[in-house]
Amino acid sequence: MVAAVTLLLSVAALPVAALPALAGRGHDGITIDGDPEVLGRLTSVLDAPDPNFAIVTP
Repeated sequence: MVAAVTLLLSVAALPVAALPALAGRGHDGITIDGDPEVLGRLTSVLDAPDPNFAIVTP
């Protein structure tokens, strides 16, 4: 199997690498190799994140 798209980024660019922000375009410090529309198709099937999700609870 061959990847349809590959992202190359530094650790510093990781916080900016939210998929919806990248779908269809590049971003400073992030290289998109392949078909950037694949990111759009991926985000179209993901649920919206819950900002109130408790990652760690007491």
